[in-house]
Amino acid sequence: MSAFELRAAGGSPEIDAREREFLARSTAGPVVHVDGVGRTFGEVTALTAVDLDVEAGRVHALLGPNGAGKTTLLRILTGLVEPSSGNVTVMDRDAREHGLALRRFIGFVPSGDRAFYLRLSGVENLAFFGRLQGLSRAEALRRGRARIADVGLADAANRRVGAYSHGMQKRLAVARALLVDPPVLLVDEATHDLDPEGARRIQELVTDAANRGTGVLWTTQRLDEIRGFAHSVTLLAEGRTRFTGTVPELMAHARTRRYLLHIRPQRGSTADLDKWRRALGDEADLVPSDGFDDNHLLLVVADDAVLGGVIARLDAAGADVLSCTEERSRVEAAFLDLTAREVTAEENEAGPTEAHASAPSDADSEEHLPPAPPAAAAPRRAPDAGSRRLSMAERAAVVGAELRKLPAFGRRDLMIQLSYRTAYLSDLLSLALQTVVFAFVGRLVDPRTIPGVPPGVGNPYLAFVAIGIAVAAFMQLGLGRVVAAVQNEQAIGTLDSLLVTPTSFPTIQLGSAVYDLLYVPLRTVVFLGTVSLVFGMHFRVGGLLPAATVLLLFVPVVWGVGVICAAAVLTFRRGGNLVAFAAAASSLASGAFFPLTLFPGWLRHLAELNPMALTLKDMRATLVNGSGWSAISGGIAALAIIAVVSLTLGTLAFRAAVARERRLGTIGLY
Repeated sequence: MSAFELRAAGGSPEIDAREREFLARSTAGPVVHVDGVGRTFGEVTALTAVDLDVEAGRVHALLGPNGAGKTTLLRILTGLVEPSSGNVTVMDRDAREHGLALRRFIGFVPSGDRAFYLRLSGVENLAFFGRLQGLSRAEALRRGRARIADVGLADAANRRVGAYSHGMQKRLAVARALLVDPPVLLVDEATHDLDPEGARRIQELVTDAANRGTGVLWTTQRLDEIRGFAHSVTLLAEGRTRFTGTVPELMAHARTRRYLLHIRPQRGSTADLDKWRRALGDEADLVPSDGFDDNHLLLVVADDAVLGGVIARLDAAGADVLSCTEERSRVEAAFLDLTAREVTAEENEAGPTEAHASAPSDADSEEHLPPAPPAAAAPRRAPDAGSRRLSMAERAAVVGAELRKLPAFGRRDLMIQLSYRTAYLSDLLSLALQTVVFAFVGRLVDPRTIPGVPPGVGNPYLAFVAIGIAVAAFMQLGLGRVVAAVQNEQAIGTLDSLLVTPTSFPTIQLGSAVYDLLYVPLRTVVFLGTVSLVFGMHFRVGGLLPAATVLLLFVPVVWGVGVICAAAVLTFRRGGNLVAFAAAASSLASGAFFPLTLFPGWLRHLAELNPMALTLKDMRATLVNGSGWSAISGGIAALAIIAVVSLTLGTLAFRAAVARERRLGTIGLY
């Protein structure tokens, strides 16, 4: 990791004036530079040799029809998809090399509305994502409330997002992207399905961000919104760049120029129309306009003709032109024309022709450009800004910054669970029912067949199986939820939202399961305590600490196995049922519900190697028999070794699965 990554991961989350000065000193040229980027998905080519630059303080519009590759390009810029060819730099740094660190400087507005936790309120969603940006809880709430008011959702701030309309969720996405005032803002169809007032408000917020120095890449199909808003534009069609330039230059590429003329009523209109058409010659044609009366005519001007000269010819022929308006906007005409053909590099470089440039309709072309920000000299990047290796203390700071994000995940999941009013009650009732069933079964079991239970215990089988129930539930819940952590994020559509934050994938994976990894051990302790009180199972007090140590060592074993299974599910998109089967089989072959002595010899020896069997054996020895540390030292050492191996294999497998998904571009798909 470089010094730049340290600054991004461990520094203040606020992009304040001093931070912008640092970024300016270390960034030369555009804040986003796309050089020959291509992307294929199997036999489908999504992008081909795309070039694009986004300057600081300017809005660059990315136009294109459906399937042009706009969203694919934005996903490449955010690191969700790897390019098949070409290079991407953000803040003058390679996006592949510094991808995680650069996400701190990127705000992203996705095109869909499956980007939030529907059972949390709008402000709680913003506070959670603010924590992932490095903000404190108090600051994340403060900025979340401010941004949610900026987008006009103050009255709905405490309402669950599940009750938001599509347009409200889109505005909430804009609020999230602007939480830390990022230097780079990527916006994918932000005004799609918004009412005019909502769209205007979003554009004002983005314009304000650009005025503060943010470079904006704005993708849209709404052609009317880029005039007076975007400083420059790139047009994509079928994954290729068809045009790059300013909005007036784009308009100049419109080959078909059609205008609606309002003519003062004349006598003998048919004869007059023939006369005017003869006067126009090859420069234009004049035809009746469908849907209008005889006093409205459609004027089609040739590519090499000047509109002013055409109007002058009509005036000389006796036509009294009251008004001349474009039948459709020049931007729309250029869009339709350029997406239907490929502009040559020479044509794009040359810009508007003389005839186009002199057309009266372009005289007000400055209206199509927003005010330019004050020009500033682009300083050079320090050559060693990203080359220094981190010291151990600096690496510890980065790890600490990641660990400080874990409570945000725990709070998120706790609030989601609390939103289901009967979730905890049903869980406790299920455990209670199991205990009652096994208490009655215990009356049928001969106490002499239960190993490891000393004489005098009222219900030996219940004492034996209570610990088995607790650890088996721990195994099944822990393993299942670790596996489901990422899969659930994929299913509800929030994984992409997490991955565009400056939070590492291991932190996201651990954070998504941290609530369960805390709740399940607590649930186990509560369950054993309840059994002890209700059924008179007097577990040995002196065995509590050794038993807790054994259970805590079992946590990383379950975690490592769960991560391996999660990697398999992420790779193959199936296997959830197999994971549940494996958890059940592990419980069955662990001695949780009946002694392993009932197995045949060879199967018993194999089952004794099961980490869950080791855990149960040592916990029963300490809690029921009162054995000390020396009696379980061998089991503790074995569990420690298994835990290290399990975590190492899980980390390697999951890292490989994530790298594969990024290459395929399917990491967010369920």
